[in-house]
Amino acid sequence: MIQFLENSKPIFTSDREDLIDFYTSKGYEVCPILYNGSFLSPIWNGTAFVEGATPEEIAEANNPIVPQTISAMRLKLQLFDMGITDEDIFEDIDSIPEFMFSITDKEKAKIKYKTATSFERTNGELNFVATMEGLTQQQVDEIFINGNL
Repeated sequence: MIQFLENSKPIFTSDREDLIDFYTSKGYEVCPILYNGSFLSPIWNGTAFVEGATPEEIAEANNPIVPQTISAMRLKLQLFDMGITDEDIFEDIDSIPEFMFSITDKEKAKIKYKTATSFERTNGELNFVATMEGLTQQQVDEIFINGNL
């Protein structure tokens, strides 16, 4: 396999050696494939491939993917491990001012929490109560990640 580079960055690979003359006449660099796939943003420095991504880009790429749903049981177990009980959740719901949630809305929220079989990561009520419990969005992400392991 051969790799074609432009401005020291890999553009494409091919196993057709008959393309070498054509692409070198267009200004592409040619080198045997040395890149093993372990770089996020590989750059050819003239001798070897080096990582072109910043430490921040690498950290971001290595972040775990946050599942978008979690079963109710797993969510409640994660909360329990953090010291948050169902009673704490119900107290939080009850403490929401009535100009934000009517008594009916509060009761519906408790019914949803009690009877739900799963929760969506983007659920507004879940995120609101998590904030009331002092949880950051990163902690909520961790609940969804750890609860789905």
